[in-house]
Amino acid sequence: MYKLTIHLLWIILVSSSYSFSQTNNEVGRPKKNKQAIGFYGNRFFIQLGGGIHHNSILKIISRNERHYRQYYYQYLGGSKNADQFNYSVYGNLGVQLNPNIALTVDFNYYFGNMFIDNYGYREVYNENTSSMEITLGRTARINYRTIRIMPKIELGLHGSNSPIGLVNVIGLGVELSTGVSKNYDAFINDEYNYLEQTTTGTYAPNTPFSFSRKPGINITALYGLEYRYPLTKSIALNFGGYLTLNIPVQAWLTDADIFGKIDMKTDSWKFSRQLSIYRFQNLASFRVGVMFML
Repeated sequence: MYKLTIHLLWIILVSSSYSFSQTNNEVGRPKKNKQAIGFYGNRFFIQLGGGIHHNSILKIISRNERHYRQYYYQYLGGSKNADQFNYSVYGNLGVQLNPNIALTVDFNYYFGNMFIDNYGYREVYNENTSSMEITLGRTARINYRTIRIMPKIELGLHGSNSPIGLVNVIGLGVELSTGVSKNYDAFINDEYNYLEQTTTGTYAPNTPFSFSRKPGINITALYGLEYRYPLTKSIALNFGGYLTLNIPVQAWLTDADIFGKIDMKTDSWKFSRQLSIYRFQNLASFRVGVMFML
């Protein structure tokens, strides 16, 4: 009887231990699944940083760009290559939906430059003198600013612990661009020789320019690769390269020219559309920033 009691107690003890271990495993599984989403369970993240963008098409195709550089080279000096790039700052808010997919909203502010040709040219008929009064156009490189808002989806590559590691980035957003009104170094065009394209204009440094606040509008599609390198459990460095298509939907509805050959004779009406075209010419970009995971 004593031996039987000992055997029964042993069986109960083993059975209880097994049941307890199984219960612990069941309780632990959801916790493990939660840890699998996000880096160390951090599903939300914020990014802050800056970027650089090359005026790709602008340097390759634009006839006006070549004309500007060729005839005004002596005035451009050492700054002639600085206009190839635009710069930006950005902020990004994101949430990790599952181990491989995240949704984000991207906010960008661009510091850009563009070339305008024959800006402000006007012909007004004077009935008193029975003649045309002509206001000569101005040629210059001016600054513009762009605000872009873009929802994006991030797809973690195999082996990445998203949002850390290598991820594909796909986005579609909208951007608004306006010219910066201030004084620029310009060239006053000669109305006759300019049309023949046989001479340059008169150099006019510190010439005032005033632009409409009406923005140029673009729809922007983006694809990129980003790599996030963790510094701690909640902070990482972010490096990214992108291909961007700034679709000038506003300009395509008018006669604005995609290669920058149009004159700015009607000022604000065409300027906002031509600014939209210049955003189309920014195809490649790179940016770096810091990610905070919450």
